[in-house]
Amino acid sequence: MLEDVDSDSAAKQQAVEEASAIAQNILAESNVESLLEAKGYTDCVAYITAQECSVVLAGAVEEADILIVQEVVMEQTGLTADKIKIIGTN
Repeated sequence: MLEDVDSDSAAKQQAVEEASAIAQNILAESNVESLLEAKGYTDCVAYITAQECSVVLAGAVEEADILIVQEVVMEQTGLTADKIKIIGTN
């Protein structure tokens, strides 16, 4: 779409905005994962959209883990705690 010379400018602009949003989400995911790794969560994966975030942590998830993850995600994304899903592998 971005390189299609026949696409109208509105469609190109929408494609650029969508690509930018995806890139911002990827950057936020990387930041969340890096910050969580720095806090001792060596095996974690974050998936972020404009509306929500899911974080998978290796092992069981305790109440303290939930608070730490929520704090990191809220700082990096601006999402509220009710939009953050934290999943343990155990």
